[in-house]
Amino acid sequence: MSESLQRLVEIGAFSHLQGKLQKWSDEYKINTADENLAKACEIVELNARLQGQLFKLLSLCASEGRLYGAGAAGIKSRLLPLLGQGFFASGLSSDASLSVIKDAVSKEGRANETQNSYEESLAQLEEALSRSRAENEDIKAELESTRQELERQGRASASEKMFDEAELRQLRQRLSEAEADRSRLQSRAELVDDYDRRAVRPAPLPPPPPPPPLRLPGPGGCGYPDYFAPPPMSPPPPPPPPPPPPPLTPTDGRLARSISGHLAGLHGPPPE
Repeated sequence: MSESLQRLVEIGAFSHLQGKLQKWSDEYKINTADENLAKACEIVELNARLQGQLFKLLSLCASEGRLYGAGAAGIKSRLLPLLGQGFFASGLSSDASLSVIKDAVSKEGRANETQNSYEESLAQLEEALSRSRAENEDIKAELESTRQELERQGRASASEKMFDEAELRQLRQRLSEAEADRSRLQSRAELVDDYDRRAVRPAPLPPPPPPPPLRLPGPGGCGYPDYFAPPPMSPPPPPPPPPPPPPLTPTDGRLARSISGHLAGLHGPPPE
């Protein structure tokens, strides 16, 4: 009897039963009706086996001490109807029942260990998934920042290209205007050179006087009288003077001096 009681204590079946009750209470609201029914049947079955062991111990105690006077028959008549011995009795011996309870407890322990290991692995996986999500968010943020930087550089390059094209058009326009100014200044410089050549050209010399008339000697060594001399030749009329150069305005004078200075800077000082 004492050995059976000691084995029942070592198994810790009632602690296991309390653990099952606590677990069922925690999971009751999330379980389905079938799962709750299975939990209830499992707990009732374990409780019936434990109570069967207790009643066997009670019967042994009653048979040894006759505490209630009526012995085992009185105890059975009072307590067994409350438990429905005919319904819950498993027909197993005391040792077999204890072995079944021990196996159930060990299986439950292994199941709890497996569940704890699964939950721990699941927690680790969730933590790794959270880290992966955080890394993905960082990569997405970095990619978004890189995309914005590329777009900014593209806009800056387009702006620089437009500025370069506008500057090139402006330089071409300035070159065209400079060439037009050069052509205009060159034509004016030619006019000034022509004016300078006319200004420094000497006036035409008057024609030389005609030679004296030739006198032929007459008879006796005398010349002919003057009335026989040919009439003097009148000098040819002088050529008409060249037309005067057009008058220079103050603007042309300043332009001429500016062009002359510019040409002097380009070709050097005139020879002495």
